[in-house]
Amino acid sequence: MAATADYSRDGFKFPISELFTPAMKVEVVPETMTVDEVSELMENRPTSFVAVVDSAGKYRDAVTAFDLCARARAGKDMVPGSTADIGAKANAFGERTVGDIIGSYALSGTNPEWRLSPAATVRSTFFEFAAGMHYRLVCEPGDELNGHVLEKKHILRWALANKTFIGRDEELNNDINSAGLLSSSFLRINEEMLAGQAFDLLFEDKVDGAAIVDAKGRLLGNFSVSDVRGLSSRSFADLLRPIGDFLRSRGRLRYPVTCTLQSTVMQVNELIVDHGVTRVWVVDPATLRLIGVCSAAKLLLVYQNMSA
Repeated sequence: MAATADYSRDGFKFPISELFTPAMKVEVVPETMTVDEVSELMENRPTSFVAVVDSAGKYRDAVTAFDLCARARAGKDMVPGSTADIGAKANAFGERTVGDIIGSYALSGTNPEWRLSPAATVRSTFFEFAAGMHYRLVCEPGDELNGHVLEKKHILRWALANKTFIGRDEELNNDINSAGLLSSSFLRINEEMLAGQAFDLLFEDKVDGAAIVDAKGRLLGNFSVSDVRGLSSRSFADLLRPIGDFLRSRGRLRYPVTCTLQSTVMQVNELIVDHGVTRVWVVDPATLRLIGVCSAAKLLLVYQNMSA
């Protein structure tokens, strides 16, 4: 793709459009599609971002896994054993249309501005993703339906292949604590917490993931907003199950990607890219006790500071 371009003098002038792959092409859905249908689509595609069009086929907005998470949190209020209550809440989740749930996650009731020009540079995205943006719809004005969905993982894949533009070797080989990449503040969820309550915590804390731990603080698994994909009115009652059982029944309870305090900045980048994750948990290898986390967002902030 970039074989004929020369960015050797300034890698940060590398345009976002050079990162595009077919897998990044945005999925387009009508505003009348049900939440059940879009949740299944997200799971099968897989994607956590879809563009929504109105009855005239015009771009309206986007719906993400975060919006589904905001609807799934109703599961925390279900009455165990009450078929009527569970059925009503399940139908309220699955039978709503995509158009109805736009902005469900945002406090304002409207989603943020997703669009970004293909001419924007790689460096221009660092701060936005570090500040909490999860997706950007890269497209020409008025051409949203032919856009591409940009995520942190795409920028970090570029960084891994172009590390000479990011920082000096001694900076990239710094350990995570010295580099300021380690975060000790993160969301912990006990393995016995009900799944509906866990989704509610993600919503209330406005985070995209949490660590699942046992009573001794040992890391058992990873829980993410993307775990809502595939949830439907038919499976809504599963939100009454402990989070460990909920993930296990859906084939999602995998041992999370981890590193140690001795891991370097570039090693964390490699782990994020190789495993397709947005966070690497920091553990004590002797006890498996959780120490902290290195997130993709924090890594981009570290790179932003290196290149300032």
